[in-house]
Amino acid sequence: MEVATNNALSGRNLITNIYIQRVLGQSAKDIIEAQNRVLSSANPKEKKNIIASRRYVVSGTQLNFTHSKQQRFIDMRRVAGRKRKSIPLHNKVIYKEFSNIIAQIKFGLTEDVQYLIANEYNLHM
Repeated sequence: MEVATNNALSGRNLITNIYIQRVLGQSAKDIIEAQNRVLSSANPKEKKNIIASRRYVVSGTQLNFTHSKQQRFIDMRRVAGRKRKSIPLHNKVIYKEFSNIIAQIKFGLTEDVQYLIANEYNLHM
């Protein structure tokens, strides 16, 4: 009986990990799409470097998102004491998506979603 319980727990953990990987992968794509929309409307001079340096990797239940240093500072109004027009490329987009990730992981893994993932991977719950 204990073996069956351990298998069920490992199956649930696997389903949870698969769900988290899907959420993180979709969120990374959403970040890139939102940033592309902001970049196309603002058209900064660093646009090519920002686009070329972005990449993401979802490994396990972690999302590693890499971007250029310019992307981090492009949304600041003051840089080196000078005022300039800010472009809401980094903080607004990233933190909005963080909130979405938290909500999806907290509320999105319903029993229906678990059964769909289990059927897709032929797992027994």
